[in-house]
Amino acid sequence: MKVKIILTCLLLFSCISFASEFDSLYSKLSKNPSDKKQQEVCLQYLIDNSNIPAIQLIEHYTSLSNLLKNEISASIQCDIAARLANLYNTIGDYSKALHHGLIAEKIALRTNKKYLPGIYNIIGNTYLGLKKNESMIEAFQNCYNYAKIYKDNRLMAYGAAGLGNYYGTINEFDQSNKWNLEALKSFDILKQRFAQCIIRVNLSSNYRQQKKYNTSTNYINEAEKYLEDSKLNYCYELFYSERGLLYLATNKYNQAIQDFKKSIEYGKLDNARHNLSEHYYYLSKAYQQAGSYHLAFEALSTHLKYKDSVFNEESNQQLLELEEKYKSEKKDTEIRLLTKTNQLNNSELKRKSMLIWIFGIGSIVIFGLLFFLIISIRSKNKINNLLEHKNKEIEDKQNEIVSSINYAKRIQFTLLASDYLLSENLMNYFVLFRPKDIVSGDFYWAIKTNTHFFLAVCDCTGHGVPGAFMSLLNINFLKEAITEKNIEKPGEIFDFVRARLIENLAEEGQNDGMDGTLIAVNLHTSEIQYAGANRAPLLISNGEIVELEYDKMPIGKGVKSENFKNNTLAYKKGDSLYLFTDGFADQFGGESGKKFKVKNFKNLLNSFSSQPPREQKIHIEESFDRWKGDIEQLDDVCVFGIQL
Repeated sequence: MKVKIILTCLLLFSCISFASEFDSLYSKLSKNPSDKKQQEVCLQYLIDNSNIPAIQLIEHYTSLSNLLKNEISASIQCDIAARLANLYNTIGDYSKALHHGLIAEKIALRTNKKYLPGIYNIIGNTYLGLKKNESMIEAFQNCYNYAKIYKDNRLMAYGAAGLGNYYGTINEFDQSNKWNLEALKSFDILKQRFAQCIIRVNLSSNYRQQKKYNTSTNYINEAEKYLEDSKLNYCYELFYSERGLLYLATNKYNQAIQDFKKSIEYGKLDNARHNLSEHYYYLSKAYQQAGSYHLAFEALSTHLKYKDSVFNEESNQQLLELEEKYKSEKKDTEIRLLTKTNQLNNSELKRKSMLIWIFGIGSIVIFGLLFFLIISIRSKNKINNLLEHKNKEIEDKQNEIVSSINYAKRIQFTLLASDYLLSENLMNYFVLFRPKDIVSGDFYWAIKTNTHFFLAVCDCTGHGVPGAFMSLLNINFLKEAITEKNIEKPGEIFDFVRARLIENLAEEGQNDGMDGTLIAVNLHTSEIQYAGANRAPLLISNGEIVELEYDKMPIGKGVKSENFKNNTLAYKKGDSLYLFTDGFADQFGGESGKKFKVKNFKNLLNSFSSQPPREQKIHIEESFDRWKGDIEQLDDVCVFGIQL
């Protein structure tokens, strides 16, 4: 058994019944979800009482996350996502664990990278369960490296434990022991009981697999000293499973059976089906070695049930062998011999001969049909196996592509304007960013120099992967114009980007580029200048829409090649400024399935422009979803609102 360690810096476990009390706290919060104090009470209550079954914890964290979707900070969203990922790891639902882990990673990359070590530790454990070694070692190495950057010894220990897990998985036990001992040194100093227990169990497993049973026994006995203080069901489950395997390896079958039964009891508390399958498998081996074939058969049957009744060749063969030993021997059925009478007359002999011939010919025909039927079934099975193999190849390729696009999404999101940069330079703002696909051709980007704060909202040619590549290229050109060429006027920046696009793409006969708006806020005078390429910013003052000038040409190769105008924005304090792409206005929907249109979009913004930015964002999202209905989203959507 490869020892699977689930260590997390985010979760502490304790056993207590708490459903009714949490329901009461949740009910109170649901009446006023924006109550920060009550939010903290609910969250802290879940953390303090986290040794209940994982399924119940998942239900409560999910309910809380849905209720507080628009009412909590990014750091709390990140924390809840990480906790859900860890809980799904506990019950073996690795697809959902990976989903929540990647959400936590995305938020941490955008807001606070100090959360990353713990998140990468959880993701590493997910890949451990999925047996994806390359992804596993990358995640655990990231955990260790980020923890080292932030000088967090506890998280470095988690990363070291994960790397020990990886090398144990591929049977490189010397490397595994090296990392586990490094982790153990830190955990002993920190006195983290559950980690002190689990690492020693891990070391015991390594030495057991190397047949160094004395050393293995020493570590498992040391682990038992920390078991009671660990207060973690998984520690008990892991300890008894590994000690059972050690007993099994040293021919102590009755002790092994008792320990495997205990590991099953603790596994059932968390409904850890992936672990229960292993525990029942090892219990069946212990029963078999002890000669209890009936009980071995039952344990193996339960093991197969936990594996979703999918019988592989090895387990199926073992089940048949145990079934033969379990079944009592039965007496062979006595064959009744037909007695022949010596007094058959000739006519009866001819009749029986005819029957024999008919039976013989009929048997030949039947066996012939059976033969051709078997050949046909084998041919069909061969074709089905080939199709299944091809489908598996297609599915693997598709998974690789989706994984690559998800990674590209993470890269793209790191290039978007961070919440920190925006909140440092804008008093009140909101941003609605809804990509049509995983990655987007729309982007919002910002940068600050010694004299200006620049903000761009742009729509590149295409969406999805092609649009995302264009967005990365255009962000790079905008940055080059501002930081390397020191251009300060938005119109001249657009001229530079257009020239760079034509220089790099026009030779291939392409007319790719982008539409968008760029504003430049003078940090000393508060003057705002802007340039618009096929798009004008929208200014709303005292409930009136102010139509602003813009250039009716794209940033790229087009019919016009004039210089972009540099416009000055005349505004008053309290006015609202909006930068947006055409995704919302071009969306089909409503009762007649028509476009929303730009005019209606401007009126929509005007209808709630006096409200706080957070409430404006909620109104825009609800309006978009209500208009779109069941119709597919046609394009990327990006709306950026600023209260001046």
